[in-house]
Amino acid sequence: PLCWFNRQPSSSATGELDKDALNFNGNTYYVGFDANQGAELQGQMVLDYIKKNADTIDRNGDGVIGYVLAIGDIGHNDSIARTRGVRSALGTGVEKDGVVDAAPIGTNAVDGKEYTIRELAAQEMKNSAGATWDAATAGNAIGTWAASFGDEIDVVVSNNDGMGMSMFNAWAKDNKVPT
Repeated sequence: PLCWFNRQPSSSATGELDKDALNFNGNTYYVGFDANQGAELQGQMVLDYIKKNADTIDRNGDGVIGYVLAIGDIGHNDSIARTRGVRSALGTGVEKDGVVDAAPIGTNAVDGKEYTIRELAAQEMKNSAGATWDAATAGNAIGTWAASFGDEIDVVVSNNDGMGMSMFNAWAKDNKVPT
């Protein structure tokens, strides 16, 4: 038997599942969830929140909904999928060769009013020892982003809950920014 646990085998460049590895033999199993489905849900949740709060979410009134994005391991299929899912739902991803690329710009109609939704910053949360999905790095990153963007940050998005909680506790909670 072969059991893949919490990480579907995939291409680190594209996130495409490695079907040969997943179907290695009749006793090959994957324990986890569908990364793409989870990514679509995450992106949709962020978009639904923006729509529901369209009248109040733009903290500085500039007509731009700005968000920052904490990325886990850039080579992990869940992280790739979650980043694409958010960018696809918010219209900030640009399709290139059939794949959503990292171009941070887009305009969406939200409840009949047009807003520009812009990714202000994104980075892999990797510490100096090489560990990824690092909550402490995310907490430091939000401090740097807040110093650079201030009230342009209307939403904080994260590839996982640990990094999101770190950014929430370090800055977003006190500034009443949804995370």
